Amino acid sequence: MGCSYGWFIEKASGVYEVEGIEAEDTVAQKARDKGLRVHTGLFPQDLPPECGKYDFIIFNNVWEHINHTTELIDGCVKYLKKGGCLIITIPLSTGAIYKISEWLERFGRVKELARLWQLHFHSPHIYYFNKKNIEQLMSKKGFKLVECKDIRSIDVNKMKERFEMDAEERHGGRKAAIFKLIYPVLKRMPADKAVFFFRI
Repeated sequence: MGCSYGWFIEKASGVYEVEGIEAEDTVAQKARDKGLRVHTGLFPQDLPPECGKYDFIIFNNVWEHINHTTELIDGCVKYLKKGGCLIITIPLSTGAIYKISEWLERFGRVKELARLWQLHFHSPHIYYFNKKNIEQLMSKKGFKLVECKDIRSIDVNKMKERFEMDAEERHGGRKAAIFKLIYPVLKRMPADKAVFFFRI
């Protein structure tokens, strides 16, 4: 869900029968141009009527951008097969970078926290979750957390590019260099992202 240009679908399609849905039609079309089965719209309301139930429903860095989580979870209940798996990858409010950014905000440095919320991005974050509240949210709809894995997915060699995705960033190169220096320490601190596996 929110499959963007279909990179994950491309990887998974060698093993599974896969389809996706993407809100932006121009992005979805580029995925379709690669021969991928990608619908345009929002989950679950814009899935075509012929869509059945799925063995897996996957949200990779999408959940935090969506403000209608109740409808989202109801859609997962509706479209997930019995015994199927819901997989959600999200950034964590308990992660080291988030906590450092909160600390900086107390001293008047708001840019770092604004960057994590992606306030100057095309699609900002609406929510930030942690391991406790995502499990509580999902359990209300009958989902059981079966596994959670921390993700250490930062590529320090691409941090300049990531910083400069913020339209108001003026010092991406300098920040990337600082980040590279402190990254060995950050790796020993709480993870900033995790993947959750739920069953219903």
